[in-house]
Amino acid sequence: MGRLADSVDALRLLCTTDPKRAQALTVKLNEVNQLRQDQTITMFADARQKVGANRNLVFVQSQNYNEGLVGLVAGRLAEEFHRPAVVVALGPHHAKASMRSIKSFDAIKAIRDLGDLVMERGGHPMAAGFTADAKNLPKIKKQLEAAAARLTDEDLQPETGYDCDLELKQINWELFKELERFAPFGFGNPVPLFYTKSVKLLSFYPVGAENRHLKLKLPGFAGIAFGQGDLAEKLEPGQLIDIIYSIEQNSWNNHSNLELKIKEISL
Repeated sequence: MGRLADSVDALRLLCTTDPKRAQALTVKLNEVNQLRQDQTITMFADARQKVGANRNLVFVQSQNYNEGLVGLVAGRLAEEFHRPAVVVALGPHHAKASMRSIKSFDAIKAIRDLGDLVMERGGHPMAAGFTADAKNLPKIKKQLEAAAARLTDEDLQPETGYDCDLELKQINWELFKELERFAPFGFGNPVPLFYTKSVKLLSFYPVGAENRHLKLKLPGFAGIAFGQGDLAEKLEPGQLIDIIYSIEQNSWNNHSNLELKIKEISL
């Protein structure tokens, strides 16, 4: 609530004994939450398109980003690309940024090392943020990228596990809504991951800059495997694959469907 509006309404809902007042506050809170979700999806889609290839650190910025949502988007980028991610909301004079990181990169130390390039800073090793003069952003980006250049290929490999086995036929909107009750996801509360064995691969094709990602058609669902485009030469339509994935909502042109974000493919 506090990311887009006054969070005091949430407190009022907890404190009120008037059913009509509670109903009105519930409607208002739901509307703000839906707006937050819609804006986060839009920001994330834009940020994802700006991610450069072969970088140890993601750094994206825009005047159109909502400063209250940069942390959510940075978290999704760090999770998806498994590298430190910085998302910056540009203002007329100042920029507000949020960083989400991985275990092998101390976010708050990297920001503290920026010294006078930033005006305010705070956070911890996995999640931190700063406010800076917009003119300092090129230097800030260069210094953070230099710090992340020390990360090894092993550091940038995701630690893939999963929470439980699942059949594709068990995936539906009811399950997705139940999973969403555990949100928000992030450090300390990772998105649930599932394992399905012997899934028939109907078709596939590489997407994105330098064909870095892989789009898959599976029975009943589309799948996207970020950073796994090199698997295209090893796959064949009709073969059986084992997958570890999360269940995501994909919204486009006022239409929503469930999509599998695939973390790992085993042949």
